Formats: sequence, C-alpha cells, structure tokens
Amino acid sequence: FKDYFKKAYKSSPSIQWLNQIAKYSGIKANEVNLTNKTTMTLIERLEQRLVHLGTMHNGDYSKFEKEVREGISINDSDAFEEAQKKLGWLLGYEADNSEDEAAPDPWWVLDSDHCIVFEDHSEAENGSSLSPKKARQASSHPSWIKDNVDVNEEANIIPILVTPVETAHKGALPHVKELYVWSLDEYRDWANNALTIIRDIRSKFTGVGDMAWRAEAAQKYEKNYLDFYSLKAFLEDSGAKEYFYEVA
Repeated sequence: FKDYFKKAYKSSPSIQWLNQIAKYSGIKANEVNLTNKTTMTLIERLEQRLVHLGTMHNGDYSKFEKEVREGISINDSDAFEEAQKKLGWLLGYEADNSEDEAAPDPWWVLDSDHCIVFEDHSEAENGSSLSPKKARQASSHPSWIKDNVDVNEEANIIPILVTPVETAHKGALPHVKELYVWSLDEYRDWANNALTIIRDIRSKFTGVGDMAWRAEAAQKYEKNYLDFYSLKAFLEDSGAKEYFYEVA
C-alpha cells in the first residue's frame, strides 16, 4: 500500500486529500514531502486571491500590485506595513496587523501551526544602530502571537526583523538570538520578485482546481522562497546575532 500511495502522492502533489492521508497512513515523513501540504495551502488561497482581484481584466490586479510595490519602496512605516500585509494576503497567507502598542508589525498566518511575524525598522536613520528596546520588542513577538492570534501553543513561528541597520548596541544582542534578520534592501528585492512571480503565475491561470497549474505554481513558490519552509531555510543563514556589528 505504501508504495502505491507514494507513487500517487508524488504524481499528484496538488491533491490536498492525499496530503491528509499521508499524515495518518503510517508513512514516514522522509518518505513523502509533507511540507508540500503547506505550499498547496498557499496555492489554493492564491487561486482565491486571483479570482477576487479578477482574471478577465488586469485593472484591479495591476492597481493592487502597484500599491504593494510603491508601499514597499518607501520608508514610511504605515505605508510599508500596509503593503507588507497586502503582499502576505496575495501570497496566500492570512495577513493582519494591529495598532496595539505592544503588537508586532504585520503577521502572516498559514495555518494554526505556521506563522511569520515581522518587526519592521524601515524608518531607521542612516548610521543608526539597533536599540535594546527594538530588539526586545521583536523577540517578544512569538509570545504575543500565541496570546492574541489563533495559533497552537507549539506553532512554528518565524520572527523576522526587517532593518537597514547593520550595527547593534551591546544590550540588544542578547535579544536577537532567536530572530531572523532581513536587510531592508534585500527584503524589497524579494518582495518585488515575489510580485513578478505571482504575475507570471497569474498569466497562466485558467481557473480554480487546475492541478497542473497548481503543481507549477508550487514549484515557483519553493524555488523563489515564497512558501513557509523554503523562506525559513533561506533566512536561517542570516541569524541576527551574526548579522550585526556591535557598537557601544
């Protein structure tokens, strides 16, 4: 049975019920790519987003894309965070933000077990350094998410600090050990590439449920670090503690 199932699973990775069976069939995680389930969740939501923005004409989609590109390109925190939230939504995450004082910047929830949460530092001045306060704030975001967002206590949460600064005060360093850091310029490059990839995927979209389209879209997500696990792997080489130069 396992051999037949693995063959079926590998030939049709976009069928979600096969992913569900894989979890309960006794097949080991290393025998099938169970992370494909999370990617396919995003792809199915991407279908919904594309339908919502319209596929017969480009007007609404192009307007939305322009808003995201422009918001990501400027340093104003409100505009940047709104564009970041919209980008997460388009990619298939459930994206949100909060005005509460202790809240993080936008967060992207894939499901109750997977979440990406941001601390944006887009307004940092040239030559400034990461402060202990900003570092503490960013490192506390996973706890805030668990207390305020519908995720499991053991959820896999990726806390990301997006910043243009490369130096940190000594008091900040103990708080960044568990963070992922993304330079502001590199994040912008990734975000703009993500929009380009989605536009290309959209150009081939024929309607909800096309398994060949889903499979190709999933491959593009994983190749370009748009899904949860490939993005996490991409960021794991940029641990915040090793990223910053210490200043007094």
